[in-house]
Amino acid sequence: MKIKDTYEISWNEQIAKDIYLMELYGNTSAIQGPGEFVNVYVPGKFLPRPISVSYFDYHKLHLIYKKVGEGTEIMSQMKLGEELTLLTGLGNGFDLDVSARKPLIIGGGIGVAPLYQLAFDLEERGKDATIIIGFRSKEDMILYEELRNLFPTTVTIEESSSNQRLVTDVLEKLTEEDYDYFYACGPKPMLKAVCDMALTDGEVSLESRMACGIGQCKCCSIETNDGMKTLCKDGPVLKKDMVRW
Repeated sequence: MKIKDTYEISWNEQIAKDIYLMELYGNTSAIQGPGEFVNVYVPGKFLPRPISVSYFDYHKLHLIYKKVGEGTEIMSQMKLGEELTLLTGLGNGFDLDVSARKPLIIGGGIGVAPLYQLAFDLEERGKDATIIIGFRSKEDMILYEELRNLFPTTVTIEESSSNQRLVTDVLEKLTEEDYDYFYACGPKPMLKAVCDMALTDGEVSLESRMACGIGQCKCCSIETNDGMKTLCKDGPVLKKDMVRW
């Protein structure tokens, strides 16, 4: 089910370098789980902007977006009480029904945004998750405190700091006793490295240019080990063994 509706902005503030958190109130009934996205119809722009849902409940949702072009520039200047049209219920999200007891969550940069809802849901299910998140610098960091409140052992990597570590530097030290499934979202090189290094099955959330959001225009088509897929409909989350790097 997809719903196109109007939502009221109740929060829209910068939380990191060029990164904003927007809270919207409205109908969230079409959003089923973590990893899904919405299409945001920015005033004055023809094509909608696909943005991952960072958190949602019965009446509100959080979108974390990076100011990278005219559309997100307009969004960053919108005020409380203004309205936006959203198409919700888009995408194939993370699978919460796998039998993992100790899932591993790995995120990089703005890719950390949809992982908050995932971590929230896993904590609600009593899972013993490990979280590794990485950023270019401290100024780019998002959701660190929020994730630590859910799982205190969350590890944060700042690539520009003196330790010069990557999320994969932490991953390579883990064993099969530390995790039994993984979820990842971030830059494509990071996701490929995680899939190559991971000792278990898992799934990744991929980025792509999207237009329609429902699989009709085919502009986000990719070749997978299970044939051609559209990331907006069959993804953005794909199983590790489906991805053809």
